[in-house]
Amino acid sequence: MKTATAAVMIHLAVLMGSTVNLGVVSPAAAQMNAGAVPPEAITAARTSVTDALEAGRRVLLVELHGTTLYVFNASNNVGGPVLRVLEELGFTPVLPEGIDVGASGVTSLSIDQLQGASADHVFFLNFSTSMETVREVEGALRRISSGRLHRLDTTTSVALSDDWTESYLVPRVANAIQADG
Repeated sequence: MKTATAAVMIHLAVLMGSTVNLGVVSPAAAQMNAGAVPPEAITAARTSVTDALEAGRRVLLVELHGTTLYVFNASNNVGGPVLRVLEELGFTPVLPEGIDVGASGVTSLSIDQLQGASADHVFFLNFSTSMETVREVEGALRRISSGRLHRLDTTTSVALSDDWTESYLVPRVANAIQADG
C-alpha cells in the first residue's frame, strides 16, 4: 500500500471517529505542542492579523475533505493544532448552534448545519482537489462570515505528519488570514 493511501485511510478513520488513537491528542501533549511556538513568532503573527481581529474574534474552523465538511474541537490531531493557533492569535473558536463534536474531536456536517454558526470569520482547511466543490463551499462559507473567509490549502499527508504542529502552523495561519483580509 502506498504511503499516501495509508495516510488518507488513517485520516478518514480519524474523521469518522474510529478507534484509531491518532485522532485525539492528550491535553498534556497539546500543551507541550503549544509551548513549542517561539514567543516572537506569536507576536509577529498577532501583529499581522490585527485588522482581521477588528472585524470580530469568533472563528469557525471548517475542513473540506473530498466533498465532506468537518468541524473540530481541540482534541483532534488535525483541527486541534489549528484551533490552538487561532486562539493564540486572539480568536475565539465557535461551533454551529446545536453541534457537539464530542470525544471523537471531529464531526461531519452539511452546509445547512453550518449556517447555524455565529462566526465573524471562517478558517477553511481545504483538502479537496475538486475546484467545483471548493467554489461551492467557499460561497456558502463566505455567507456565514460576511465574506471573511481565510483558506489554507494543504494535503492529508502534511496534516497527518509530524510537521503539523503549532510552530509549523502559526505563520501559515497568519498568512492565510492576512492574505484574505
